[in-house]
Amino acid sequence: TTTTTTTTTTSLASSNTPTTLPDFGSSDEYLEYLSTVSSLPRGFATGTASGTFISPEAPSMGELPIRGTVIHLTGGEPTHNWAAVFTKNKF
Repeated sequence: TTTTTTTTTTSLASSNTPTTLPDFGSSDEYLEYLSTVSSLPRGFATGTASGTFISPEAPSMGELPIRGTVIHLTGGEPTHNWAAVFTKNKF
């Protein structure tokens, strides 16, 4: 099993994306624009991890890619509120 982890923490400021977006000549221009107008609300951080796994249901498929994203509350105060999204693949 191979695992690569990338963690990204955004600034604590919050900003809204305009309702009308400008035209972009490339995906790089679009991503650069997003970095200037979209940040997470105060108290939030995100992280992603990628890796591989072997499915117990279909081991003959070998190593399959997997990627996960976590949103972390960094406000400092404990909370009993949480949410989760689970997916299920069907063959």
